[in-house]
Amino acid sequence: METANTDESVARRSRMLRIHFLAFAGVSIVLLSIDLSLFDVRWFHWPVMAWGAVLGTHFLYCKSLAVDDAWVEKRTNKIRDKSYDLGHIRDIEDSYKESQSAGESPKN
Repeated sequence: METANTDESVARRSRMLRIHFLAFAGVSIVLLSIDLSLFDVRWFHWPVMAWGAVLGTHFLYCKSLAVDDAWVEKRTNKIRDKSYDLGHIRDIEDSYKESQSAGESPKN
């Protein structure tokens, strides 16, 4: 089992996920074509949904292994940069508190 996120292990996981996705897409197309051409009752969506759930889990697992301190710092900075309206929200909050302390009723 791998413990380090080396470039080689990240590339291998990415390659395996890509192969899994391509196999999913190929088999889904084959199942759909078989189902449409041979059967009156549609059944192909059941194996595709089950395999899709497994593929989604595989994707989330691979993404979770890519989390490290650098990613956390980058994501934190991105969220902090997007909170550009925080000053405006604090101004509204301060105005509300001032109106409460002055005994005014808040406007709805």
